[in-house]
Amino acid sequence: MKIIMAGGYLYGETGDINVIKAVSKIHSEDHEVHLFPNLPLIQKVSLYDGLNIIEKRLSFSILGYSILTSMKWVFKVFGYLEKNSLKNLSYYLVTLYNLAHFEMAIQTLKPDMIHINGLAIESLPLVEAAIKNGIPFTVTVHGTLLKNPNLYFKGEVEGYLLERTLKYKRASLTAISSSVKDYLVQNYGADPEDIKLVLNGVNLERFGYKNEADTLRKLKGIPKDKTVLIQVGTLNVRKNHIEVLKAIKEMDLNMKNDLLYLIVGDGPEKKNLEDYCKANDLDPYVKFVGKIPNTEVNDWYNLSDFFILPSISEGLPLVFLEAIACGLPIITFKDLEGVSDIYNSEYMELVVDRSTESLINSLKTVLSKDWDKNKIAKNAEKWDWETISREYLEIYKETLSKS
Repeated sequence: MKIIMAGGYLYGETGDINVIKAVSKIHSEDHEVHLFPNLPLIQKVSLYDGLNIIEKRLSFSILGYSILTSMKWVFKVFGYLEKNSLKNLSYYLVTLYNLAHFEMAIQTLKPDMIHINGLAIESLPLVEAAIKNGIPFTVTVHGTLLKNPNLYFKGEVEGYLLERTLKYKRASLTAISSSVKDYLVQNYGADPEDIKLVLNGVNLERFGYKNEADTLRKLKGIPKDKTVLIQVGTLNVRKNHIEVLKAIKEMDLNMKNDLLYLIVGDGPEKKNLEDYCKANDLDPYVKFVGKIPNTEVNDWYNLSDFFILPSISEGLPLVFLEAIACGLPIITFKDLEGVSDIYNSEYMELVVDRSTESLINSLKTVLSKDWDKNKIAKNAEKWDWETISREYLEIYKETLSKS
């Protein structure tokens, strides 16, 4: 089977990259996997985890095709972008450019199956090209766009692409969590039977428990006598770091002095969070680690005591699975998407509502319990990439069997 994995930017630890890496496990003599990333230009063919990246170059044929397709797509693509003319123009041009390249990739590779990641605007040319060329495809939905406050395009594109996918007889739809599936059913009237559930996976070759917390803390300059609470991810409104800072502000002094909140990552909310810490004298209890190499994330998990995620919305957070693989108990809100698919009291404490008081009470509960990190880490085995790749392979075969 020849498969094109479409979507993703090939950097960071995002949901689409997680699916790409999981599916890479089926790349073999029997199954050939090619990547078509959302990058606007790739100078040469290279390898990504052993897979071929489809080459993109500027050429007269690409420019000519983009001009021809722009007549058809100008209102569709531009209509879904938010009002920011220069940014809109750049996304519009990249979308047309990707459509031209994707059409050429289909003609050259003649794939049996296309796997598209997400229902965002970047997927618009991918879905349309697959339908136009009569290629079977599956779409994996990673999140709930209408709940995302950081979109640069209108969430309505999600409904359009969902409708196009479900009406196409040779397509299938997967969701990475039950809450994402429920969201598609409740907001767009999708039939639950049309949506397959395939959870995110975790790379157990990279993430795992190491009983070396003291050594790692000394190496990273983290005090041994602190109870370390870690959050890993982009610093934006959706990740909701401010909720943890508010809780630390309201804690009694003894509890506050025992804690150190590590914020790992970077993003547009960093200055606001730093200003809040300064204004409320929280600097002794909070450390902004910044963006770190992917190869070091495992060490930061392993020097910590607990993982916290107060996000407003998620699909199925990869950081949950990474933290579990590293033996960390998790504190998160009960209403967060993805929680129901992986909840286990052996490694997760749920905050009953989104009040500061409830968050503090849950932190007290977590601190009072004895946790078995080795036992927690073993739970991650059910989400390893080998297992997830086999599930996707079965979906490909089922999709190909459709008339």
